[in-house]
Amino acid sequence: MENLLWLPLAGLLFIASAAAGEPAETAPGRLAFTAAGKEYRFDTGVLRGTLREGGKSLGIKPMLEGTADTPVAGAFGLLSPYRLLTADARFGTAAWEWESESKLLPDGAVEVRWLPNPDHPLEMTGVYRWAAPNTLDLQLTVKPRQDLRRFELFLASYFDGFPASFAYVKENPDGGGRPGFMEARKAGGDWQTFPLGEETAAIFGDGRWNRPPHPVAWKIMPRLAAPLAMRRDAKTSLTAVLMARPEDCFAVSMPYGEEGHRSVYLSLFGRDLKAGEGACARARLVVGREITDAQALALYQTFGQAANAPRAQANPFFAFCMDTHDSKKRTLGQQAQLLKELGYDGAGHLWLDHVPERLKTLDDAGLRLFQVYVRLNVAPDAKPPYDARLKDLLPLLKGRATMLAVLGSGGKPSDVSGDERAVALLREIADLAQPHGIRLALYPHMGDWLEKMDDAIRVAKKVDRPNVGVMFNLCHFLKVDDSGSIKPLLEKAGPLLMAVSINGSDDSADLRAGKGKWIVPLDEGRFDLLGLLKTLRGLGYTGPVGLQCWGIGGDAREHLLRSMNAWRQLNERLAEPNAP
Repeated sequence: MENLLWLPLAGLLFIASAAAGEPAETAPGRLAFTAAGKEYRFDTGVLRGTLREGGKSLGIKPMLEGTADTPVAGAFGLLSPYRLLTADARFGTAAWEWESESKLLPDGAVEVRWLPNPDHPLEMTGVYRWAAPNTLDLQLTVKPRQDLRRFELFLASYFDGFPASFAYVKENPDGGGRPGFMEARKAGGDWQTFPLGEETAAIFGDGRWNRPPHPVAWKIMPRLAAPLAMRRDAKTSLTAVLMARPEDCFAVSMPYGEEGHRSVYLSLFGRDLKAGEGACARARLVVGREITDAQALALYQTFGQAANAPRAQANPFFAFCMDTHDSKKRTLGQQAQLLKELGYDGAGHLWLDHVPERLKTLDDAGLRLFQVYVRLNVAPDAKPPYDARLKDLLPLLKGRATMLAVLGSGGKPSDVSGDERAVALLREIADLAQPHGIRLALYPHMGDWLEKMDDAIRVAKKVDRPNVGVMFNLCHFLKVDDSGSIKPLLEKAGPLLMAVSINGSDDSADLRAGKGKWIVPLDEGRFDLLGLLKTLRGLGYTGPVGLQCWGIGGDAREHLLRSMNAWRQLNERLAEPNAP
């Protein structure tokens, strides 16, 4: 945007969903929503109220502030998606009339999903999450089913009271032409819009706002310095500050302050979207008493520091053994579609049966086969020492970046007398795999000859092939080693580390004492998964991370969904500026 005064804005967590709980009492001071039938309640200790009142596709309504329960939210709520517009069409009347479904996430956020229908050729997801007792974040993600020209999502916030309204402009006529908060007065027109620049101002003239119902004739106002607005109420001393990132929001609009709607609107996206192309926008609402102009700018800058901080790219994330205990007994094709729907990057495949079908179903879903698990028997009399079908499988995996995850059995755990036989066999397989670009990751497994991470490192170094490395498996590690040795072992593995698998779990001491949770979804257990991911990031590990699902019963959708929610939350926390 031309001559934009860039003041950054903080980011928000990805979307995902988990099963909503039964109605529960909302404890004051919690930065979380609580499911209550079809709606979600909150009491942060500063603000309390409801999201999706009566199960409607609305934002926050009511919202009450302080011990006096001062009303904040107006008739159609706060952070409510409203109009969906393009240069060519208007989709429905309002998003709050578009049927949606919702879920409570493990961290207390709420995900709302609007599904495509004949009137709405797109899917839309919103995640509402508390960032502080007076601060609510919303991330909106859209994915169109057809090309959309200059798509606009008009995000509305309606207030109770708050008769003074302001937008942060580059040249404030009330402030000598300097950047500042310009008040929306009646003399400026009933409906005023503050665009970022000339290109975005032109969007308001392309005819979209002439489409019924309720067409609007906008008065184009001075250009924004940043997508930042306020509403103030001198009677209560309350101020509401709304903000968005410049790359997400192309205009801020509002009626003059005393006009009855008492609203502020953020025009999000404002660009062409291709069919199947996902796009994400973020917004934040802060409510406080006696917030000055300078404090509002500081809030915007603080929020922006999180968004602009260097963010770690999430590792490719795949699931394996998700079918072994699935009560729905999904076919390979159904598994692929489920993984795609939930946001996984692909799957691992156990043993050599049905590999061609697994490849086809993943290909059809646009997903990747990350690993095929194979067993190697190092016993001298083992015949054959590995599945003879492996040689025929390798050409099918060429060019796919699929690994062979090799489990080693046939001897006492960690018995070095098996090394010589293992090294010879692994070199044989590695040399067969090398022309096809396939790597071998040695897979430590409790109770096997190749039981510990130290065993895998030792053997991989002896094999001494560039396509042979090791895999760190959290569940097996915790059964045979101490949690405190993870970092030294990962450092010891160094460039040999090709893959990692994780799961929810309790700590190693509990497991080795025969108690505690072992393999559970990522949102369960006391083991510090965030600490493990921080260690991997600190070591520069960018390879795939597999979700171990062995033994988790019930409908696989439920635990895969929970783990994906937790994975996204972990990566957001990992990306925070103070993450080491």
